[in-house]
Amino acid sequence: MIARREFVTRCSAAAAALAFGGCGSLVVHTVPAPQGRVSLALADFPELAREGGVLSLLPEAESDPIFVLALGAGAFAALSSQCTHRGCTLDAEATRLVCPCHGSAFGRDGAVLRGPAQHPLPRYHAAVADGRLLIDLRRSA
Repeated sequence: MIARREFVTRCSAAAAALAFGGCGSLVVHTVPAPQGRVSLALADFPELAREGGVLSLLPEAESDPIFVLALGAGAFAALSSQCTHRGCTLDAEATRLVCPCHGSAFGRDGAVLRGPAQHPLPRYHAAVADGRLLIDLRRSA
């Protein structure tokens, strides 16, 4: 027989895994960014193969990571990982990005869903060519 406390703990863990889509703590991948451009072979990042997938990248010579979000149908968004309210690093959930400091929430397109943040996340131009995801950190989308 399972104890009530263990049952509640297991159920909570299972619910959290479903709610967060398995991306509770993302590994940050450091990547080269010559001339402010990142080029990723999509085959090297299986987390981007499914809609809802999230990848955290730290381009060389940058101080903050960016999130790459798989939007489905071969589309991707590359967004700043810093909340526009006070600069806290966001947490990636299944359908949104959430600020652990003050509770702001952003959609997968960077739009503000809930304040106190009032400005959308900076978004970088991202395109796919020949099985590679190309992100231009100098150009907003």
